[in-house]
Amino acid sequence: MVSSTTVMLPTLYKLPPELTERIGHAIVAFSYIEFLLSNMVYDLLLLGQKEGRLAVREPRAKDRFELILDLAELREVKFEIDVNAISIALEDVERRRNYLAHGVWLQHPKTQQTFLRLTKGKWPKNHDRHAQVKRLIMPEAKEFGLPEVTQICKDTDVLAASLIDMHLEIEAQLPALIKKFQSPTLSELHSQDHTQKQQEPPPESSGG
Repeated sequence: MVSSTTVMLPTLYKLPPELTERIGHAIVAFSYIEFLLSNMVYDLLLLGQKEGRLAVREPRAKDRFELILDLAELREVKFEIDVNAISIALEDVERRRNYLAHGVWLQHPKTQQTFLRLTKGKWPKNHDRHAQVKRLIMPEAKEFGLPEVTQICKDTDVLAASLIDMHLEIEAQLPALIKKFQSPTLSELHSQDHTQKQQEPPPESSGG
């Protein structure tokens, strides 16, 4: 049950060093996850990294993962790893990573407990006048410290390891994908057209 008591906490600009280090670990690890997701998209599209970066947009991680699954189905790629479990973990880790990347930190002046301010979603209906109040209007601050951030780091590392395994499964099937799905290059198309023209019989001439 959410109490109707509102306490204004001062914002915190400089976090304890260990907490700062853990936040940095989580942010960097999630950037690596996004890198893995993009590379899987490029592989399934049979594109190099340069072409992929030019041609493919980078939506949020969860949407990128759904694109990977759709492309894998289209390319007839089979996974032994549990992609449903990865999808659930990715959505959860991305949400908590965004808390760290975009949240505002607060600190209780007496207990020194750190809090993270949330502005997404709504308060429960039993708050104040029994109406759902948006957190954007009345932000919520949750106790958030080293244990919570450390758990995010652990979950992010586990997710990254799973995505590495998933990427390896795609790479193992790449030779068959290239053989089956890769389109001919423009020069190959010109060459095929030239060969076809050479093989066509000359037109018959009318007798005089």
